[in-house]
Amino acid sequence: MRPLLLGGARLLDGSVVDVTIKDGLVVDAGSHDAATWETGADVDVEDLDGYLLLPAPVEPHTHLDKALTGERVTPTYDGLTGAARTWQQQAVTVSRDDVLRRGRDTLRELLWSGATAVRTHVNRSCGEDPLLALRALVELRESVADVMSLQVVYLSSKASSPEELRSAVSAGADLLGGAPHTAADPAAAQAAVLVVAGQTGVDVDLHTDEELDPAARALAALVGQVLSSGFVGRVTASHCVSLGTQTPTERADTIAGMSSAGIGVVALPSTNLYLQGRALPGSSSPRGIAPLRELLDAGILVAGGADNIRDPFLPVGRPVRDGVAAGDRWSSHRRGGVRRGQRDGPSDHGAASGGAGGGLARRPPGDTSNEPDGRDRASTSRPPRHLRRTGRRAQHRAT
Repeated sequence: MRPLLLGGARLLDGSVVDVTIKDGLVVDAGSHDAATWETGADVDVEDLDGYLLLPAPVEPHTHLDKALTGERVTPTYDGLTGAARTWQQQAVTVSRDDVLRRGRDTLRELLWSGATAVRTHVNRSCGEDPLLALRALVELRESVADVMSLQVVYLSSKASSPEELRSAVSAGADLLGGAPHTAADPAAAQAAVLVVAGQTGVDVDLHTDEELDPAARALAALVGQVLSSGFVGRVTASHCVSLGTQTPTERADTIAGMSSAGIGVVALPSTNLYLQGRALPGSSSPRGIAPLRELLDAGILVAGGADNIRDPFLPVGRPVRDGVAAGDRWSSHRRGGVRRGQRDGPSDHGAASGGAGGGLARRPPGDTSNEPDGRDRASTSRPPRHLRRTGRRAQHRAT
């Protein structure tokens, strides 16, 4: 394989550089100088002509065990509870091969959109083996390791015991999670997850307060539990919908505690806006999304995720990176949008699977994506493999 020079690439800081890829790695991002470009036997040149070159995005929250099952069910249109009930009816038919097939197809879509690191949650399976879907996704993780980093979060349920959670970690779960707000005692449910996670040395990613009721305060309880227990792992609170419906004082107190505890947030606007508030009349429903402006202003690590992909919880759509970023932007009234997660390495997802990591030094070429310079043209973004040459100018192939 001959070295490849990506000439005239614009980075996030506005600088224009020439990027050299050699032996499958980005080895240099030097100053832009078109006069030094030499095509021939030793190097191929792609003129990016000011295209924005980005580190590959991270998809911080999805559900591969549920993905692509939307066509099998009839949507109930009665919110999160109805979607969960529909999934439970479908879950009894799920097999290992089914999870592998749909998971692999979904990862292909994510990879096409540029993501090279993904975090998936997986439910407790029905039947004799509660870890069936988990084992399938661990198998899938190993099979795609050469092109993608996949983290698997095992979701505890009302039926899960501490022994089951420990078994999940032994079976290959990277993190422990759950939906404590659905339990009779949310604080006790998430405390149980923290205990086992501490014992087994894994991080935690919890579905937290996925409802509009301002009285839902599992997140505030989580802050106290992390601080009082001395838990040393990373803690992510996904969804955090009710935080946006609470009073400014309540929000400020909880967010200050999150900062002290180092808790990150994954916002999931597509699913939350689709499911939340369906029982409320007319247009009186609050936005089903965490208060991102306040979280970011407080220095909380925030990422935006796709969540459900064509399943009973969100029966339409596809995991397009720029669409999620745009959704975070318009749904939270953020200027310039929410910065998507950027990957420094397989384990550097950050507390919320995102952050301001980056740089181009010695990273695989698949860990970059490029798009035309311009705020409103991000939807044309493609990974470098979608480029074709016309002379020395890089153009995007229609796909």
